[in-house]
Amino acid sequence: MAIWPWAILIVVPLGGGILYFIGYASVATLAAAIAILDGARASGQVSAEDFPRVVGRISFFVNAGLRFVTELCKMRAFAELWEEIASDRYGVQ
Repeated sequence: MAIWPWAILIVVPLGGGILYFIGYASVATLAAAIAILDGARASGQVSAEDFPRVVGRISFFVNAGLRFVTELCKMRAFAELWEEIASDRYGVQ
């Protein structure tokens, strides 16, 4: 599987399996992670007490380009956005 420099891989541990998603832009990838978590919560795959642990175990594997400062800034912004989403939308600290 080829992963391009702008691709982001999300790994979500759900129950007995792991769900993988490859996104091609940071915002679309965050939206996909939200959709996956909302779907898992709504379907009952994850209990309410286990849900914060699932949110905390989501992994984003991000490739970076050659422009170090630009890529560092994008990753810091991505991390801050995900922290805000986790706390505001899901109540996970």
